[in-house]
Amino acid sequence: MVIFFLVAVTLLLICLVLILPPLFRSHAAIPDDQQNYTIHLLKHRLQELQQRKQSGEIDTQELEETKADIERQLANDLRLEENRASQESSTARANWIGFTVMIVIPVLSGLLYLTLGTPRALVSEGSRQVSQTPGHSDNPGQIQAMVANLAKRLEANPGDAEGWLMLGQSYMSLERFQDAADAFAELQSLIGDVPEVLVRRADAIAMNQNGSFAGEPIRLVNLALEQDPNHPQSLWMAAAAAHRAGDLEKALGFYRKVEPLLEGQPKTEIQRVIQSLSAQGITASEPEAGVQADIGININVAVSLSDDLKSKARPGDTVFIFAKAVDGPPMPLAVIRKSVANLPVTVSLNDTRVMTPQFKLSQFDEVTIGAHVSKSGQPVPQTGDLQAESKVVSTKDTAMVSVRIDHVAP
Repeated sequence: MVIFFLVAVTLLLICLVLILPPLFRSHAAIPDDQQNYTIHLLKHRLQELQQRKQSGEIDTQELEETKADIERQLANDLRLEENRASQESSTARANWIGFTVMIVIPVLSGLLYLTLGTPRALVSEGSRQVSQTPGHSDNPGQIQAMVANLAKRLEANPGDAEGWLMLGQSYMSLERFQDAADAFAELQSLIGDVPEVLVRRADAIAMNQNGSFAGEPIRLVNLALEQDPNHPQSLWMAAAAAHRAGDLEKALGFYRKVEPLLEGQPKTEIQRVIQSLSAQGITASEPEAGVQADIGININVAVSLSDDLKSKARPGDTVFIFAKAVDGPPMPLAVIRKSVANLPVTVSLNDTRVMTPQFKLSQFDEVTIGAHVSKSGQPVPQTGDLQAESKVVSTKDTAMVSVRIDHVAP
């Protein structure tokens, strides 16, 4: 029996060594559980909403509106996965032969052993192994641990766009909205002003502002509509922003524009809102102009990186462009986040960029304008970061402010 076992194992190994390498030389299987993970998180969030409804924290209308948001988010997630899934399909088709060989040969060998050998020892050992396998648990602690592990992994690999997307979605499900906004900002710095990313970030910031679209959320929604005027989620968020701002005519215009682009429950919800507004005698206005925001004063800033420091910066490094009050709070009034890959760049600092609604650029006569390249991705400069000398400017001056990042922070 021992001789048979040794011969069988040797033959099995020889077959696999000869057959499998050519099959996998050009292709590698790519495991992907992101879609299931995303659905799991959204289901967890739906359960929490039902509990909040039962406890009286939210009413039926709020529950239905939030459920519609989650369904739209899920539909958008699935659309984001389609391109990557189609790219991997050819690899999957090529690898199925290799996987078949890997399964068939061991199975045939196992059947031969079951026929000629003594399998009781293996069955006993296998049963013990299965019985010791821990079960899966859908408790909040496990989700928190999964998110923490993902965040830690992204610290070591900040260029993983899919990882930042998953982390942002996870934070949204856990209602850690500021963390979600930061994660989506990292994703935006990697792949640019993509509408799907812009509206996710806008949604996170708005939720962190208790549902208010004032400031950065409105700007992000408008930017998304500039990229794609028929982007469904951008149109819906524009409608929601106008609705909450009391501009029902513009809201109705956006609702009517997005309604033909939706399907299923979201379409039904939008139709219900349209009927409700129409019943109130509201007449839709043209939505093409986007949602307007009071920008207050506007400071145009041109930011560049010194040639001497380009070798010290990576394309994915974060660039913070900011304005601080000369006589005011110590934290920046307004901040714009870019990446080294965007430089040189021209940006506008105004009241839509403010960090807190209590302190606006238009409230101060003089501010300092600066920029720095953050190696850590944190807004507070650290040793080794690349900086520019701050410039004092008048908020009433309309001239372009030039900022050159040309020295290393001590």
